[in-house]
Parts: sequence; C-alpha cells; structure tokens
Amino acid sequence: MKKSVAIVLTLVFVLVLSITSFAYPGMFLDSPSRNEAPVVLDVVLPNGCTAGIVITPYSERDSLSPEQLEIIEKAYESIKNADNVTELNEEFKQYIENLGIDPDNIAISDLFNIDGIGCENCGNEGAHTGFTITIEADTTNGFVGMLQYVNGAWVFIDNAKVNPNGTVTFKVDNFGPVAIAVDTGAEETPTGDITPWILIALIVVALAGLTIVAVNYKKEKVKE
Repeated sequence: MKKSVAIVLTLVFVLVLSITSFAYPGMFLDSPSRNEAPVVLDVVLPNGCTAGIVITPYSERDSLSPEQLEIIEKAYESIKNADNVTELNEEFKQYIENLGIDPDNIAISDLFNIDGIGCENCGNEGAHTGFTITIEADTTNGFVGMLQYVNGAWVFIDNAKVNPNGTVTFKVDNFGPVAIAVDTGAEETPTGDITPWILIALIVVALAGLTIVAVNYKKEKVKE
C-alpha cells in the first residue's frame, strides 16, 4: 500500500515539476531559455558590406562575447521587470493603442541577439547601416511587432512585417538584442503559466490515483 501511494505521489510531483518549469516571471510569454534561434532565410546587406548575419538565442547567450552577454542580460532584465511590455517604448505603446489591442495582452515571445561577422566596418558608427533580414521562427504566433535594445534603451522596429508564408521581415541599423512581441489575446496561445484549472486537474489526478490505490488495497484485505 505505502509503495503504491509513493508511486502515485511521485508521478504527480513529476507532473507538477514538468509544468512549473515552463512558468516564467515578468513580461515573457514563455521562458526564452528554451527557444532556439530563428532561422535566417534571407539577408539584404547595405552596399559594400560583406557581413554574415548570426542570430544567437537567449538560450545560448553564454556563447556571446562578454560585452554582448552583458547587453542581452540587461535587455532580458528590463523586459522581466517591466510592468507592461508597451512601457518599454513610447512609439510601440502608441502603435499598440492604434491597433486597438489591450496592452495587457502584449508579451515578449522571444529574445535573441543579432550580430554581423566577416566585415570590419560593421558596427562602426555611420558605417554599413540598414540590414534587411527575413527569419522563420516558432515564436511569431500572434505577432504584433519587434523591439531592439540599442544603447541601453528599447527601440521600436516599425518596419517589421509578417509575410504571407508566415516568415517575418524587418530592417535594423544596429546589431544587438531583438525581441518579438505578440498579442496573447489573438488566439489560444500557450503561455506556460500554471492556471487554476491546471492546478485543479492535478489535484483531481492525485485524488483519483490515491482512491484507486485505496480501493485496491481494501479489496486485497477482503480477500485475505
């Protein structure tokens, strides 16, 4: 009997852990620590630029240079500690209001770093600006816009758009952290948060399991 109860409780405990591991604080739709890098499908470089565009997801931030790591961590913290995603940038806030979307429904679904390699002039002030990038990502469900962390502040990428095939094209003048903003009210979007219904379901599963064990135990006693 004790062994059976222990097994049931262990299974429930594992189930709870598997769900709570998806929960994340702040204004993120989900933990960016699990997201893979968006796939770069196309890049239009400025004249004379020979750079290769590299996208590093937040989950692989340790592979960045110390300077880049510090910047993306600051970008992450600013999102996590925000009272509302739209407060990150006034232009973005106005854009969301013009769309008629409830600001409380806006969340960040992805955070990644964009960098250029193989070009000595990239990153220099006034040199090689205007990188048009098309990406494919699993984090664009309910897409409403993109933000970029530049010099310690969030900038609204007002040219980002979703293409008919579901890819996203945007143009940036700087490298650094980029965040994808989505409307969680657009449709049923899994957030990873533990809702009361999930907790109730877990309790029901636990009680059902214990009931089954108790009934079987009584039957065994009667046979004896």
